[in-house]
Amino acid sequence: MKASPMGNVCGVRRRDVRDDYNLGRLLGQGAFGQVRECIHRTTRELFAVKIVEKKPGAKWNHAQLFKKECDFLAELDHPTIIRLHGLYEDHQFVYGVIDKCEGGELLTFIKEMKQFTEREAAKICRQILDALKYLHSRNIVHRDIKGENFLLQKKSIDSPLIMIDFGIAAKVTPGVHLEETCGSLKYLAPELLKKRYGVEVDLWAVGVLMYLMLYGRYPFIGEDQAAILKEIEGHQIDWSLHNMEKPYSEKTIDFLSSLLERNPEKRLTADEALKHPFIRKLASGGIEGEGQFDPPTREAPQPMRSSTKAFSVAEDVLQSAADQAAAATREKSRTKSMAEREAQDVEEKLEKLQMKHEKKEVAGRRSSASPTSSGRRQSGLPLFSPGSVRRISIKDRLFRADTSAGAENRRHSSTPSRRRSSMMQRFIRRKSTSTVHTIDDKRLKGVLVSANGEENGRR
Repeated sequence: MKASPMGNVCGVRRRDVRDDYNLGRLLGQGAFGQVRECIHRTTRELFAVKIVEKKPGAKWNHAQLFKKECDFLAELDHPTIIRLHGLYEDHQFVYGVIDKCEGGELLTFIKEMKQFTEREAAKICRQILDALKYLHSRNIVHRDIKGENFLLQKKSIDSPLIMIDFGIAAKVTPGVHLEETCGSLKYLAPELLKKRYGVEVDLWAVGVLMYLMLYGRYPFIGEDQAAILKEIEGHQIDWSLHNMEKPYSEKTIDFLSSLLERNPEKRLTADEALKHPFIRKLASGGIEGEGQFDPPTREAPQPMRSSTKAFSVAEDVLQSAADQAAAATREKSRTKSMAEREAQDVEEKLEKLQMKHEKKEVAGRRSSASPTSSGRRQSGLPLFSPGSVRRISIKDRLFRADTSAGAENRRHSSTPSRRRSSMMQRFIRRKSTSTVHTIDDKRLKGVLVSANGEENGRR
């Protein structure tokens, strides 16, 4: 059976909405219209006006859907359901004057809270169930229960809820099933996919919404639409594992599983759900003689923001920036350590090259100073050069100073210093067979004087 509207559009006024209201700032905007603040010219009361553009010939005439929604709202009177205060129409737009809600969407609040306590979720759920009990008693099925279709009157977790968006709501006849497939993907009931359903689909959607508030995720998820539909049709939730995942009471798990019951005949009705211990105890502050549920540990709620129709991502961006900063600091420290090691390696290589060069230089001077093949040394070449004498004396002093130092001093000296001292010792030991490295400065001067005297005598 196809859903039927409740009748003709009620109370449409053909005159300009601006005759009765002053239109103000933009509150929200979507693909098919916008919502603006408005003030009644006479009473100065503050309202909101929903403005939907007429698009003749379009596949989905959203102006007609909005008129149908206003048809329902004109006959409803419940504190949790949005109230229609006036309907206007001109050649381009349809205007609906409704209550103004300051708190934003429930879905945005869920995203900011991340996880609700049992008591918080129960208080919100009781308001939703109370509105559904009112609708179902009038044979009206909403068919689009979800977080986006509830507004908070103010920015507080204790704020009253307001149910909105009756665009796909329908009248039902007792004993006759609806067949149209409609609604939001993750909230669809299994029997709705089979095109044989009634008001019970609203209770399934409440179960999905409650699951989202308590666990921070949807009960049926997938990589794409087909995967999600497959989960809805066949996935059996293991409630024992869910009870282990979060420390919720047995009454809470029983309430969720009774709403997400696949058999619509066994699923809780709105009236039965309101009488469930989970709602009666927690939403009303507890029952006499019974203790309180232990709420699960969760992060403190963040302040609400005024954005609508989208998840708030400020916390994710801030966390990502903090992670990036920490990673940059670690990378900077790692780079600095690598640079220090490379500088140390370069220093060691330079020392080795210098030592190798000095070794070759000393060996060359010794070769030049040695006797020729005839048994005489080459004339005109001194035995030692002043530069070599100075370097040797410095090395000799370094060697003597190092060998005279105690092991305790060596242990507390810097690693590069110990390495350079050790390398110098090894260099000097390799040359220990040469008499040049076993005499001090005074003896060197005596050798020079003696060598010069001998050279002069030969000449």
